[in-house]
Amino acid sequence: MVAVLAASLAPFALRNLSQEPGRFFLSLLMCAAAFAGFMWLVRRPKSELPATWAQSMLGAMAVFALFLLVYGVVPHEWLTWADSKLGLREDKILLDTKPIKFSGRALRDIVASTIYIVFLGMNTVMWIMWQKRGTAKPKAAPAATKPEPAGTSAFSRPVTKKD
Repeated sequence: MVAVLAASLAPFALRNLSQEPGRFFLSLLMCAAAFAGFMWLVRRPKSELPATWAQSMLGAMAVFALFLLVYGVVPHEWLTWADSKLGLREDKILLDTKPIKFSGRALRDIVASTIYIVFLGMNTVMWIMWQKRGTAKPKAAPAATKPEPAGTSAFSRPVTKKD
């Protein structure tokens, strides 16, 4: 049983993650894990105490690492994979009509630009979510029936009926 499992997982060995498509998909997986961690933090209730210096520095370091991953590693790995294994070069023409020549390099650059645009949109949404966390107003409890005032006291305060 173990031999069958090992043989079926052989194409997915860790050494394959060090090659072009593996590194790209691994960096996307790391981004997904970071976004899941962010969503977990956003769902937590906001603390009443202000953030400490250490918490702020840890948060800044995590955001910096995520920016490096999203805007540096992921596009770089796509461009490396597209240039080497996929062969999306200038001389590879994907669409050849009279007015337009669409090369592999154009497709490569369009995908890289799309990666930046999608991550910028996600970045903006995450900023908004972080700023609005903990601001949801609690739902009001159903109003209890108030006793009707029976008049006023000698001190001009409402008096309730006693049953």
